[in-house]
Amino acid sequence: KFLSGFLALGAAFFIGSFGTIEHIGLNLRYGAALFASLFAMYYLLTATIDWKSLSKDYFAWVLFFLGLCTSGQLLEVYLRGNVIVDGQIVRMYISFGWGTYNNLGVMLLVSMPGAFYLAVVRKRAVIFNLFGNFFYLCVLLSNSRTCMMAGAVVYFICMYFVLREKKNYRQNFGVFLTALILVLIFCVVFNDLVTKIFKELITIGASDSGRWGIYDRGAAQFFSSPIFGKGFFASDAYDWWEVAGVNLLPPLWHNTFIQMLASCGFVGLLAYAYHRVQTFWHFVKNPTVEKTFLGICLFAFLLTNILDCHFFLLGPGLFYSSFLALTEKDGAGTGLRMLIKNK
Repeated sequence: KFLSGFLALGAAFFIGSFGTIEHIGLNLRYGAALFASLFAMYYLLTATIDWKSLSKDYFAWVLFFLGLCTSGQLLEVYLRGNVIVDGQIVRMYISFGWGTYNNLGVMLLVSMPGAFYLAVVRKRAVIFNLFGNFFYLCVLLSNSRTCMMAGAVVYFICMYFVLREKKNYRQNFGVFLTALILVLIFCVVFNDLVTKIFKELITIGASDSGRWGIYDRGAAQFFSSPIFGKGFFASDAYDWWEVAGVNLLPPLWHNTFIQMLASCGFVGLLAYAYHRVQTFWHFVKNPTVEKTFLGICLFAFLLTNILDCHFFLLGPGLFYSSFLALTEKDGAGTGLRMLIKNK
C-alpha cells in the first residue's frame, strides 16, 4: 500500500546525491542504506507474513516486551550509581552499547501505546495500564527532552482512547485516577524538590542546544539549491562535518523537514509529504483499535523527529518500516506470499 511513497523517497535520496560533486559517493552510499532501512523490512514483511495466522495483538506484545527490556536497562544504569552525581542526574551517563539517552527515550516512548492497547483488550487491564504508566515514568527518567515532551502528548492521547472503550473502563479509570492522586501527593510532600525540578526543566527548555542555528544554516543550504538539494553530506551545520565521511552516517539537521529540504530540496519535501499523506490516510480510513494504537506508536516516533533525527538513523528506520508493515493486516493476499501460493 505504501510502495509508491517509499519509491518517491528513494528517488529523492538518489537525485539529491548528485547535489555536490565531491560527496556523490558518500551520498549514494548513505541514501541506499537509508532507503533499505525504510523499505526493505517493510516489503519483506508485507510479502512474506502469513497474515491469516498473525495475531492481531502481535504488535502490542512486541512493544510491551520492548518496553520491559529497555526500562530494565535504564533501571540497571541507575542502580549502578553512575548517573546521579552530587544529587544531579547526568544524562550523558545514560548510555548503552546500542545508543544514548535519546535512543533509549524514543524506544520507551513507542512502547507506551502497546501497553495501553493491552489495557483495552485484555482482562487484566490494571496490570497493563500500570505498565503503560511505568513506561512513561521511564521516559522521564531517560532525560531525553524531546521524548519527555512528546511522551506527555502521547500519554494523554492513549488515556483518551483507553477510556473511550467501555471494556475495562472502571479498571482503567481507577488506574489513571490513582496516578493523578499519587502525582498530587508527591507534589505536596516534596514541594521543594518539585519546584527545583520545574526550575531546571524551564532552564533546560529555554536552551535550544543550538537547534535554531542549525535550522538557519539548513534553510540557507536549501535556498542555495532549492530544487534537488545538495545531498546528505553537504552540511556545515557541525564543526566535524568534514570528517563525517569516514562513517556511514552524515551530520544530520535534527528536523525531518529541514533535513529533506537541505539534502533533497523541494523534490525531497514533496516526496516525504506524499509518503506522509499516504500513511495518514491509511490510518484514518476504516480505523480499528489495532490500527489506532499502531498509529499512535508511529505518531510518537515521528513527533520526536521535529527536534531529533531518528528517522534518518537507519536502526529506527527498521522499526518504523516494520510496524508500518503490520498495519497492513487487512491487506492479505498481496506480494511474494501470494505469488508463491499461486505457483
